Amino acid sequence: MSFYRVMLPNPYYKVGAFVEDDEGGFLQQVYMSNELEHYQGPAGYFGLMYPLSEVRPYLLRIQKKGLDKYQGGAFS
Repeated sequence: MSFYRVMLPNPYYKVGAFVEDDEGGFLQQVYMSNELEHYQGPAGYFGLMYPLSEVRPYLLRIQKKGLDKYQGGAFS
């Protein structure tokens, strides 16, 4: 599961929207809580789901959930 930001005009989501994929390969827009223009995190989902394969060219991946935690490395 990953978190994306819509970067290019497309027929699915507005530019600047945040979307998240599920394990089935579909995206759904995330409603962001935004107080005083500071990101507070995802607050819920709304709207239709679209296949990631169709929407992917318009997106920038922000985070891979659970896969980008520090796992140690060569210098630990």
